[in-house]
Amino acid sequence: MPRFSDLQTDSERLAFVKEKLEKDDRWAARGLLLLYSKQTPSEKKKKSTVNINGKGFNSYDAEILTLAAKKLLHNGGDGEHACNSLQAPFSLSAYMSPKLADAVKGKMPKYAAQLLEHSVKSTYPR
Repeated sequence: MPRFSDLQTDSERLAFVKEKLEKDDRWAARGLLLLYSKQTPSEKKKKSTVNINGKGFNSYDAEILTLAAKKLLHNGGDGEHACNSLQAPFSLSAYMSPKLADAVKGKMPKYAAQLLEHSVKSTYPR
């Protein structure tokens, strides 16, 4: 697979990020936490999307992805924060059930354009 910096077009970059979000637990976790940070406090509390603004989770994914983000941030209460280990070998299933980890990796690719926009501050095709 080519490196991101070698990609020439927006569509190549978008495809690259989608694939990484689907297959790489670290990419999925980082993307999940970034999107979660874009949810408003009331959206986080309600585990839903209130403001339809193209930021954070969509209304269909808000409940499950909020749950997954909270698992990463709090790991069920044992105090280990996933962000502390994102650089090391990392597995989503160390922080949540394998079923929830698979759901996260299945849902994250649809947010690739939003994540790219955040990283480079330009508009990407959806």
